[in-house]
Amino acid sequence: LDALSFNGWDLVKQSIWQRQSVDDKSPLSSYFYGDETKSLIISEYKVNLFARKTIARGQRTIYIDIYQFDQSAGALAAYYYLRKGATTVIKRGDASSEEDDSISFCQGTLFVSIYGTSEDDDESKDVIRKCADGLSHLTSAPGVKPEVMRQMPVLDLIAGSEKLVAGPVSARKFCPAPYLPVLVGEGNEIVWGSVADYQIQAPYKERLKLLITEYATAEAAQSHYAAYMTELGSGHGEMPATRLAGNANVFKLASTFIAVELKGKTICLVTGAKKRFSPQLLLQQMRY
Repeated sequence: LDALSFNGWDLVKQSIWQRQSVDDKSPLSSYFYGDETKSLIISEYKVNLFARKTIARGQRTIYIDIYQFDQSAGALAAYYYLRKGATTVIKRGDASSEEDDSISFCQGTLFVSIYGTSEDDDESKDVIRKCADGLSHLTSAPGVKPEVMRQMPVLDLIAGSEKLVAGPVSARKFCPAPYLPVLVGEGNEIVWGSVADYQIQAPYKERLKLLITEYATAEAAQSHYAAYMTELGSGHGEMPATRLAGNANVFKLASTFIAVELKGKTICLVTGAKKRFSPQLLLQQMRY
């Protein structure tokens, strides 16, 4: 960050936050203007370091944010969560996105977000691009996508809807479904989870949301599946045993259906279906 300086642009502030312990979360929220949810999600992704440099020229301000995570999956998760704009032709790192006043990219354990306050300002855009080029040397070995992302169906996927889940806060943020803490757990009980939206075209048009959670063992997945079936079944006045006999179940919630399927170390959850058969159209495309 120290090497990033541009003629006519003044340094406003430069600061660094480092995680002191596993539960060190609250100090980070001050960088997100009091957004506690954002702070908790980034903490779930196991951020180790956050650095921000702010430069300004007149009324124009540019922020340069760098995040470093325990694993490359954390950097990719932050990219999916915080990126702005669409995927770019000019590829940077493992994944990159760009719009008029921002560039985001990740590689390895690093996620970089550079954004300004002025739209349609060619000088700011040029400085943002130069910042991105200047930070490209920070990235090293490429990252590896979590296994749950490799399992997600490709057909009918809505590009840009992909998100990663690492705990109950990110799960609730990206997949509004009942009893999610039971499925995801309150601590480090899942390896990773992934969420995406799908637009099914036939035989009936449906907008579905898919959540996949992976656990360390098949036994752990079975335990969470059983607990989730018990909660959903109790909400419908059913005996849990009637649902635990199989590894796939469908429930009706108000005007939509929710489907849950257990497969080895993985649990799949489909929400938003208006037709009972629609979730199965998506689940049968899973790449286990």
